[in-house]
Amino acid sequence: MVSTVLSYVALTTALLVIALTLLPLIKRGHWWIRVCDYPRLQIGVFGLLALAGLLVLEIPGGLQWPITICLLAALVYQFWLVIPFSPFFNSQVVRTEKGHAPHRISVLVANVLTPNRRSDDLLKIIRDENADIVLILEPDDWWQQKLDVIEAQYPHTIKQPLDNTYGMLMYSKYPLIESEIRFLVDDGIPSFRAFLQLSSGHRVLFHGLHPNPPQIGLDTVGRDAELVIVAKEIQNHSGPVIVAGDMNDVAWSHTTRLFLRLSSLLDPRIGRGLYSTYNAKIPFFRWPLDHVFHSSSFRLLSLRRLPYFGSDHFPLYCELLLDHSAQEEHDPPEPDADDHHEARRLIDEGKKDESLSLS
Repeated sequence: MVSTVLSYVALTTALLVIALTLLPLIKRGHWWIRVCDYPRLQIGVFGLLALAGLLVLEIPGGLQWPITICLLAALVYQFWLVIPFSPFFNSQVVRTEKGHAPHRISVLVANVLTPNRRSDDLLKIIRDENADIVLILEPDDWWQQKLDVIEAQYPHTIKQPLDNTYGMLMYSKYPLIESEIRFLVDDGIPSFRAFLQLSSGHRVLFHGLHPNPPQIGLDTVGRDAELVIVAKEIQNHSGPVIVAGDMNDVAWSHTTRLFLRLSSLLDPRIGRGLYSTYNAKIPFFRWPLDHVFHSSSFRLLSLRRLPYFGSDHFPLYCELLLDHSAQEEHDPPEPDADDHHEARRLIDEGKKDESLSLS
């Protein structure tokens, strides 16, 4: 009896893993499809348990080997997507241990979780890390009031606090040139754009993003369109670029990989680790949602996940060295004709979705 129950549990789990592997292959922004992008590792773990059950237990109906083969294919695909974000894969970004201070730039990204009130813990992290750029996601007016105490060290700012969980604050030691707050797809979701004037005299184009996540009843049409719009803007910029924020998308998703191909930006996580920033409160269900992407003119000095401060996100710290000779050592991704076609479709869908929501 117990064996029979376990057999059906293994069979059901295997079929579920196969289904959750196939769903994200549908390139549409429906929330119930896109949420399957996130738990690749977790799906893989359950798939391995199901595989063990299929191999040990007797499965009725002659389904054992067909399902086992399909499950193996699903597991290979799931882990193939995630394995680049491990030390077993070649690093995409060249690392360096030293560099002149005027060419260094460090970014701290922290999603505060609006109702979280542990501002003192975050302020301690900010002071300990002493990053050049602090990008805060989800702040309301309360959070801005608490964080404005760092303006003595960070005199250059862009601020858009909101109570809808999409507020954003940016504090910079470097002057911000042509800074602007933009609402690319949704009137309630801001993004930041500015040129950072480094002490070396170089200018770095910086984008701060926090598009919407997939949720029940909320598709990712807007998120995908915002990422593609920014990527296409970066295509036309020849100087150094940094894009940072809570993208509400995992590093291995189709949308993120499309964004990187369109923009030709690099991901310092590749070949190093997951650095999972969400969910800070649930250890088993964690994935990398907060990112710092950059152009091939940078080398990596440091990439770290920072301590817990009460949010559902861990902060992420990245320090880069601007060195144009690094372009010869990097192999940035490039888009093909299908990528450009998909980008146009995503932008059209995003604008249509926003027009419908306003009507």
